[in-house]
Amino acid sequence: MTRLTLAAVAALLIATIGCSKKEADGLMVQAHDDNVFMQIMHSSMDSMMTMRMTMDPDHDFAKMMRMHHMGAVEMAEKQLAIGQDATIKGMAQMIKAAQQTEIAQLDSFIAAHTPLMDMMNADPFEAESDSAMMKMERGADLLPLTGKADFDFAQLMVVHHQSAIEMANAVIKNGDVPFIRRFAERVIVDQNKEIGQFQNWMLANRPYGSGMGGH
Repeated sequence: MTRLTLAAVAALLIATIGCSKKEADGLMVQAHDDNVFMQIMHSSMDSMMTMRMTMDPDHDFAKMMRMHHMGAVEMAEKQLAIGQDATIKGMAQMIKAAQQTEIAQLDSFIAAHTPLMDMMNADPFEAESDSAMMKMERGADLLPLTGKADFDFAQLMVVHHQSAIEMANAVIKNGDVPFIRRFAERVIVDQNKEIGQFQNWMLANRPYGSGMGGH
């Protein structure tokens, strides 16, 4: 084999290694309409956006948060069915159990509470809630979904939680029922904590760049 041939082989080998590394570090994306978690989020969003408002911020928050929680439960159930990572499956199970409990609490409140129109606070609450939902929709639509169940569940749940926190802040400012205020305050604390946990996991497990690979 001539020196020229050896040089050519070496160059080809280097190029091949470089391409493999680039592919391993690169971001592979999935069409949003094909992503099972995104499908659930869009369905949940449609339900909340078409909900009939009562003009009672506390009552409307309870109804909207119930739908919001149902979407999270459905996403968690899907992750438990198709996910692989033990940490994320544990978080999905925790979210499912906690939010099913809270759905029952909201159901009891909605059944016992008579909506009272509050024209002064209803419009600001509705505007802030609509803004939270639109941010969730835009935030989710901007995410590069990978088709990897654990990672996509984690990054979409961060967006989902952020919208719940904004809705909770909206009812704290505009509502007046003590139970709903306490409920909203608990949502803010719990979901901020979970956002941090998801973000830490994603930094270590993202399936591109310097992450560990994810599932």
